[in-house]
Amino acid sequence: MLKNMLWAYISKRYDEDGVLPDADEVYTKFQLEFEFGGKQEWIHSTLESFKRTHDLTGITIL
Repeated sequence: MLKNMLWAYISKRYDEDGVLPDADEVYTKFQLEFEFGGKQEWIHSTLESFKRTHDLTGITIL
């Protein structure tokens, strides 16, 4: 499911790069999925959930 893919991508950027990507980066990464019916609001809800459940100390927020 796309929501799981979004979470996995955000987690990878967090773990490997020390970065929390912005909505534009996430959209660009999954643009094709959004063009075929994915809801863009899933980006924002996933990012907000991720922020609430992770320590962002030392993480660059784009």
